[in-house]
Amino acid sequence: MTVRFISDLHFGHTNILAFDKRPYTNIEDHDKDLIHRWNSVVKNPNDITYVLGDIFWRPAEESLEIVKQLRGRKVLITGNHDKFVGKNGVHNGLLRTHFEEITELKTINLEKKKIILCHYPIPQFNGHFKDTTIHLYGHIHATFEYDLMRKWIAEGRLPENGSAHNLMYNVGAMMPYMDYTPRTLDYILENGE
Repeated sequence: MTVRFISDLHFGHTNILAFDKRPYTNIEDHDKDLIHRWNSVVKNPNDITYVLGDIFWRPAEESLEIVKQLRGRKVLITGNHDKFVGKNGVHNGLLRTHFEEITELKTINLEKKKIILCHYPIPQFNGHFKDTTIHLYGHIHATFEYDLMRKWIAEGRLPENGSAHNLMYNVGAMMPYMDYTPRTLDYILENGE
């Protein structure tokens, strides 16, 4: 079993193409390619992908058709655009059944590390000065807020040795190192900013 992470897929969200300068001419091509990229790495049905929010911008019945195509086990850490969560209706109910868990915040242990998962960046997450605790987030895309967060992280290093604690990684699909593909923790730690 392999564990992967990604945020801000925004299936069906036409405006996200311009907002993120995503390299697609239309949302249909975007969605088709994101499904392909997901399935190119998630081969084993026991692989688990943590989606850190903002997965869909389509009606529930259309989102259901997309989630059925995504291989492996899925956990959703909800974001501000995950409107299907908590709503009644047959399609919403069916859509929710494709996730092993839906929650706002989750802590997991992986590869001798504690991983804090949230759609939103948490600058003062529990364990932020330990090199064994990592926070993965999305939401802020590659915007000025991302630049502010990177500055905060750099300035928040321990002054006595300059160590790079406060390990936070934006796993938004649009981040160049993510390349619209769910990534393993090792990959994120090696390539993330």
